[in-house]
Amino acid sequence: MDESHRRSGTAVLAPAMLLLFFTGSGWPSAAAQKCIEGPSRPFAADSSSKVSYGPKGFEITNVRYSYENIPDRGRLLSCCDRYVLLRHTNWRIGDDPDPSLPDKATATVEAWPIGVDPNTKPLYAIKADFSPGAKIVDGVLLVFQHGFRDYSDWSVYRLEDGRYLFKTSVEMFNFRVLSGAPSMADERYVGFELPDENPPDPRLREPHVAGVLTYASADHVIREALLTSDDPDPVSKLDLVAGLQSLSMIETLRPGNKGKDAFQTIRLDFDMEEDVHSKRRHMLVPIKGDDLDLAHAKLPPGVHITKWAR
Repeated sequence: MDESHRRSGTAVLAPAMLLLFFTGSGWPSAAAQKCIEGPSRPFAADSSSKVSYGPKGFEITNVRYSYENIPDRGRLLSCCDRYVLLRHTNWRIGDDPDPSLPDKATATVEAWPIGVDPNTKPLYAIKADFSPGAKIVDGVLLVFQHGFRDYSDWSVYRLEDGRYLFKTSVEMFNFRVLSGAPSMADERYVGFELPDENPPDPRLREPHVAGVLTYASADHVIREALLTSDDPDPVSKLDLVAGLQSLSMIETLRPGNKGKDAFQTIRLDFDMEEDVHSKRRHMLVPIKGDDLDLAHAKLPPGVHITKWAR
């Protein structure tokens, strides 16, 4: 920032004391209250949101609480396992006037079972660097976004216990798998991870590796599939997957079956700017028996997909 635009000293907004309040699912139900042992024990938690300005620009900390009801999904959870209190803390610092371009940023989510004082140790705490925040998906997943503007990826965790599930470099999509009567237990989540420059798993450093397709439920990863390219040239491989635009679902019905025997297929769309015939290509991976049918996947020439596990 131009020095002529800087202000000497520090402007500080006095910390705002927040009396604990609930958002999201509303005030705890009678069932949730039974999780609190003995008579009702009210509590209050004070948290500070603040802003300051100095040589490094604006430093902002925002704190909020939410109260979530985790769907049972047929597992017969006790009420104590179905309700969770979350504290979201977002911090950022930077001198760029665009709030979407901080120098540094973190997002932290802490969780407590309902009825437990949030002044005590949390059930879990997840901190994500360079993250604008986390969102809750379907009341069962906690999804952190990493990065701003031109590049982002996402990390996916279970809401009830904070267990890590998978990472995706394109926005995750979800759908209901066709398995009889629909329920939350049939919800599925799909992501595609492009390996970092130096991934922790040495197998992902192999020159032919292009990425990992993940197929998961809200409880666990059902299947991971490794995408590889015959060409180990990093530039060629980057051309193949860097243009990945979206993940989506295609449902196809057999004629005359009145909706029975439907086929579900995961579609990966990507741009190939160097392809003079068609800038848009796609990969198709069918779903069969609640798993990825890799044997019948349709891929571009020179690209392969195989079962893989971490």
